Amino acid sequence: MGRLRSKWMAGMLSIALMLGCYSQAANVAAKDEPSPPNGFIEVVDLDRNVLIKRVEFDHDLREKMKLILADMSLNGRSNLDFPKGTLMKIPIHTRVHNEWFDDRIQEAIVIFEPGQRPLVLLFNRKNQPFLFTASEDAGLIRMIMRP
Repeated sequence: MGRLRSKWMAGMLSIALMLGCYSQAANVAAKDEPSPPNGFIEVVDLDRNVLIKRVEFDHDLREKMKLILADMSLNGRSNLDFPKGTLMKIPIHTRVHNEWFDDRIQEAIVIFEPGQRPLVLLFNRKNQPFLFTASEDAGLIRMIMRP
């Protein structure tokens, strides 16, 4: 048990370091708070571990993200090493409330692995991580990656 937990924590630390020690992330909400002006989505290529794009977080992207956050289930994955795919840090200020999470968030981390449903990583106020599986990407990745 202790070994599994230490592997899990090592995975969480690697994600935090890769993101430049970003702290809090997001999930589903009933009450929305306005996102700060000039918020940007940061897109990281996990294969190369580099920032590949910054996109302004507009109203349309916010609506897509709310759809993702509204339909998620807790993911029991213990290996948080994501060697392939795309990671997005999304600045969304909202309250997330579901069976497993009830807190305000300032950002969500969405991970798109090839051939898999999106994963959403959230942190509560105590900086505890919660990993969710989204039922769909709601077209978010297409909107963000368009030229």
